[in-house]
Order: sequence, then C-alpha cells, then structure tokens
Amino acid sequence: MGASREKRKRQKLRRQGAVVDPKTKRKQQRKAESASPVNRILAIVVSALLALGVTVFILNVAAVPHRTLTALTVGDVKVTAAEYNVYFGDVYSNIIEMYEYYGIDTSTLTEDYFREQAEAQIQSTVLLADEARKNNLVLSEENRATLDSALAEVDSAAATEKTSANKLLSDAYGQGVTRAVYAKVVEDRALASQWSTEKPASYEYTQTDLDTYYEENPLSVDLFTFRAFTIAADAPVIEEGETEATEEAAQAVLDEAKAKADKFLSEITTEASFNELAATYAPEESASTYTDDPDATLVQSTSISDYAEVERNWLSDAARKTGDKTVLDTASDTGYIIYYFIKQEHPDADTVDVRHILALFKDETGAQVEEPTDEQKEAAKTLAQGILDEWNAGAKTEDSFAELAREKTDDSNGAQGGLYENVGPHTGFVEPFRDWSVDSARQPGDTALVETVYGYHVMYFVRKTGEAEWVVTVDGLMRERDFAAYTTALNEANPIVKNDFGMSFTLKFKT
Repeated sequence: MGASREKRKRQKLRRQGAVVDPKTKRKQQRKAESASPVNRILAIVVSALLALGVTVFILNVAAVPHRTLTALTVGDVKVTAAEYNVYFGDVYSNIIEMYEYYGIDTSTLTEDYFREQAEAQIQSTVLLADEARKNNLVLSEENRATLDSALAEVDSAAATEKTSANKLLSDAYGQGVTRAVYAKVVEDRALASQWSTEKPASYEYTQTDLDTYYEENPLSVDLFTFRAFTIAADAPVIEEGETEATEEAAQAVLDEAKAKADKFLSEITTEASFNELAATYAPEESASTYTDDPDATLVQSTSISDYAEVERNWLSDAARKTGDKTVLDTASDTGYIIYYFIKQEHPDADTVDVRHILALFKDETGAQVEEPTDEQKEAAKTLAQGILDEWNAGAKTEDSFAELAREKTDDSNGAQGGLYENVGPHTGFVEPFRDWSVDSARQPGDTALVETVYGYHVMYFVRKTGEAEWVVTVDGLMRERDFAAYTTALNEANPIVKNDFGMSFTLKFKT
C-alpha cells in the first residue's frame, strides 16, 4: 500500500502557489513596522487631521493609510485596507457578473452581503497562506509561473492603457492598491490554494480506515443504475381576483399527476417499455426526446448520496432487485417520479494512469467549435497524427510524451504533461477516452488516436495502478472530510477582528 498511498497523496487538483517568505523574516518585518517612527508620525498626523475634519487630505497623500492601516486581523495576521479592497472588489465583480449572466435581479444584494462574502474569503485565504508559510511551503515551478503570469498580465494591460500598473490597479480596486499590494494578495491566494492540495495529501490512511469508511458510508461509494421519468403537476388555476391558487386547486393538480404516474407504473412490462411509455406521457413538445433516444430515461452508474431521502431509501433497499418499480414524490412537491430499478454495483474495477495530448476541433480563428465540419475534424486529426509522428520519431518515452503534452495540448492539464491518474470504468471522462484507457488489453507504452466530442486525443497508456475505483473514491472523500475539519478548526481558532478606523478606508457598496 506504501507506493499507492504516496500516489493518492499527490493526486487531485493542482492549484496556484507562490514563493514563501520565511516565518522569521515576516516576524522581523512586523516588528520593524510596528516600531517605525514613520508609522507613529503617520498615526499622529491622521489623528490631528481627523480632529480637523480634513479627511480629503488623507485620501490624496499617496493613499498611504490604505496601505498601512489595518482593516482587520485574522488571528495574528493583519490585512490592510488596500488588501481588503482587492478581495472586496473581486467578490463584488464576480457576484454581479454571475447574477447578470443568469438574469437574476441584483437589486436585493446588500453591502453586508458582499462584505460577508469578501471577509469569508479573506479569513480562509490568509489563514491557509499563513499555515503554508509556517510549514515552509515552497511554490512549485508551475505555480510560480502562473503567479508571474498574473502580474505580467497587469503590466501588459497597463502598457496597453499607457499608464502605470499602480494607476491601473487603483482605478480598478480603489486608492492604495498598488502592484505590490495586488501581488501580496495573489501570492496569498496561490499559497492557500497550494496548501489546500498539499495538506490533504499528507494524511495517512490504512486499508482498515478505508474499509471502515465504506462500511459507514456505502451510498457515497456504490453506484446505481435505473430509469426515471417525472410526471410534473400542471400549474393550478388561480381564481379571478385572487393572487394565488387555493390549497384545493393545488392539491387537485397534484392528484391528477399522481393518477398519471400510477397509470404509467401499471403499464411498465419491461425496461424497454419504460422509455416507450415516457414518449407517450411526455408533453408533446418533448416527446421526440424519448422516441429518438432509447436511453433518455436511463440513469447509469451514478451516486445517489445527494438524492432525496425517500429516493435513497427506495433505491438502496437491500431487498431491491432488477425490475422493481415505484412512484415517489418529487423533492419539491411539484409532481411524481416513476422509478425502474436495474442494479446497484460496488465499483471495484482497477484504475489506470494515462497521458494524452488534445487537438481540439477549431474554426479558422482558432476558437473551439462544438459542431465541427468534416474539414475541421480532418484538420484536428491531421494535427494529432503529426504530434504522434513527432513522438515516434523521438525518444518514444513517457517523458518525451509528457514534454510534447506541455508544448502542444489544448487541454487544461498540459502543465502536468497530459497526465490523468486513476481513470476507471465509472470515472467522468468522455466514453471513447475512458474506454480506450480501461481496455484490459492495454499495455504500458501503448499509443493511439481517439476521437471524442472535443477533438482528437493522442493517447499514451502509462500503467495499471492496482487501485480499485472504490478505494480511490473513499481515499478522496476521507481527505476532503479531514481537510474540511482542519479548516473549520482553523477558522474557529482565528476569528476576524475588525478595526473600525482601518475599515473606513475600504471600498463602499456600489449601487
């Protein structure tokens, strides 16, 4: 289990990070800052000007207060007003953008809401970054490059606007946000992100731990296959002069839906008949969905841990057998679901590691296309074949393949050399990719071109891991559980304490 355990430690997401300032250096800097005569003089000047009501002067003297005054502390970590403004500005813009994208009314959003979101992010980020520094975390080469790239983007944008990076950032986030302030926030985020990968990877579990977790949480691991179809209740009639339907009217449409569901249930004879009935009972505008696709009602090899209790209980009943059927209420009480049970399975197949290089289907501008023409398909295939030919003409090793992936792949995992670990029959990869990877005939070093809906994949088979799918799943769930407990304890031990004066220099709510 030793090598496998080490492998599980380093799997999962790879996140951004940054170079760590040594703990002793940081303490010395804090001590020097607190003792600085400049800080003491600034405090005296600020107090005097406030007494005179001359706040405008403060805001225009190089925005020094924003960069030096503490807006809040998290444990023993101080966050300046300028740093706070970067978090607040990003949270604000991200939430507004999301609401507008989905057409949700933003008028109900309040300043308190944005501050709560920003401060939750600040607390989590600075504490994890501080933990990373205390543990001498050093940024990976990949994450250092990502961090440098983020700052380079700021410099590039400033050059395009014919201004300085400091001016660009202060315009975006408010006074006092300089390139150095922005870099500090980005570094903290990177450190926190990397630590949130490396800390869980340090946890050690025995086979007994894994077995025990599964025995206590089988529904978070086992997979279920069934067919399902929903009979939605019609909207109840609202009487003239009323603003909503009566309870009787609402119940009447539910009763009608239940009668339809019961009739559907009584007419099921085989699994094949289930989908045929769905086409009959579906609204006219969606009936073709079921006539065109015999698997439109099929839910295959899925976890039911997030399903409503009544659904979980029925599907996971020890007495359940293939062909069992039932009608259940929907979780929202708006109709009924007909279920046809097929199987429950324990995912014990072995997993594999593969590498790939993706050549996306693209148009003439280089943009990805979802419905490629024959010419675009051929172009992607030609590109993929050229990459495979280049590999065959070289060292023909896993390392040389990984290097080509870093240079040429259109996938997001290029920095990892195109590596995907623990691919199994039920993992969430597109079917042709997954099927090629888990083929029992596959041997280390095998290569091929595989077409998926995204493009052509140049495949390289690395190895069979010897780890079953359920072990990988449980291992990941246990790490998530234990890291969540760790961060919860960290937050509880280090609450946010605000400094009202420092907070007065933070961004205000934009209406």
